Amino acid sequence: MNNRGLHHFRENIVQKATAREPEFRHLPLFVTEYLLAKFAPRGDKRKLERLKTFVQRHCTESTPEEWVWDQAQLGRRLVLVGELTVAVNRRTGRLDGQLSALGDGKLTVPFELADRYPQLFYGAWGTVGIAYHKDRKNLVVEDFVPIQVPGARLDAFLRGRMYFSETRWVDLLLKSLHIDPASLSEEAKHFYLLQLAPLVDGALPMLYRTNQSGSGLLDLANLFPQALQVRHPETLEAGLHRNHLDHLPGMIHTHSVIVLDPLSDFVWTRSHFHTTLLEDLRSAAERGNAADASVALVCRVRSKTRNSRLPLPEWAKSHPDFFRSVVGLAASANDGQPVAPYDGPALALDYLAEMFARLRREPRKVDLDQFLPDSLDLTDEQAVRRLARALLKLVYPAGDYPQDAVARWTRVALQCREALYDEASRHRPDAFPPRAKPAEEPEPQPEAPPAPPAEEPPPAATEPSS
Repeated sequence: MNNRGLHHFRENIVQKATAREPEFRHLPLFVTEYLLAKFAPRGDKRKLERLKTFVQRHCTESTPEEWVWDQAQLGRRLVLVGELTVAVNRRTGRLDGQLSALGDGKLTVPFELADRYPQLFYGAWGTVGIAYHKDRKNLVVEDFVPIQVPGARLDAFLRGRMYFSETRWVDLLLKSLHIDPASLSEEAKHFYLLQLAPLVDGALPMLYRTNQSGSGLLDLANLFPQALQVRHPETLEAGLHRNHLDHLPGMIHTHSVIVLDPLSDFVWTRSHFHTTLLEDLRSAAERGNAADASVALVCRVRSKTRNSRLPLPEWAKSHPDFFRSVVGLAASANDGQPVAPYDGPALALDYLAEMFARLRREPRKVDLDQFLPDSLDLTDEQAVRRLARALLKLVYPAGDYPQDAVARWTRVALQCREALYDEASRHRPDAFPPRAKPAEEPEPQPEAPPAPPAEEPPPAATEPSS
């Protein structure tokens, strides 16, 4: 690791081993790393112990329910850190909120708070201000602030990227995800980056192939607040789109990535819901939808043979539109081998999440024409262009793409598109006849990397404000 380069991100660096200590195990990693960067920068032992005490007292997953009620009824306003979920109470017409530490107890939530943060309908982590209202004889949420990095600037992030080569930057991204890249193949690194791509460029429906244990699969909802893991088909049916009856804003409007894992479990109670989902995937693939959420479709395969068919639900494998709507297929290259965790310094996940969200709103243009084969039809070409652009945005966020990098990451996108066609041929050879493999071209030699900017001396150590 280029530790000299890390000082350009100094206020947003955390020790990854610390974030996995037992005292924080009930918190998502992005929440833990937000707290570490804010209250215990540089791993100061005394500040770290105070933070652990704070977590024990104020984070809802470990706060005793009786203590919360006692403090609130004494007239003390409480500030807790936790996941707040709201729902419309059809009997009263009000919004009920729930924090896990309060058990079945309901909180009253103002509608204006839910309007400001619509992701609360699906659960969102943040600081929650609670007070007891005697007239309602209930706890009322007076304030909610989502986990976010105050004052984070994209231009500073882009300047910091300048001090890393492509290889070291990719390694830094992996280390920030708690993954030690030292023993990973290039193919394995690509699989991780392909899972991050929908976070920086919208509307990228992707298929991901892994084994039963999920080797190489990122727990995106644990790493990034803009990712949502859906575990039940009914949840997706009820919440994918705006529901005016329950004031649900729709997952596709509140999150960047919606993860369906495993896809084979998603069989709908409404027989035609898959048609709606296919239409959404297709409109996303064509970049015509109003929301730009991506759907990550995870397939867990029992067989160790890489050519075995994916366990797709009937609605997916029987509809050619399914394969036409997905951008690409990425396969895990870990073969069941556990990945070593990374323990050293790297970017805080909440900071990385904020930078990815900013990059998602930044348009990037890249010329791929000379790297695309003439045999691609229009649909294939559009998919490859969008996937390659997302990968390049991850690796070269400022848009300063060297030509050899454009060729390299375009080739990764082409491989994903070809893998998707091969999978479609296994399920629907009538609609996707097997095609001859093109002769492989020799891989271009990478250009010499440009000299990095003159290294600035590390600043004198100062105590950052919390």
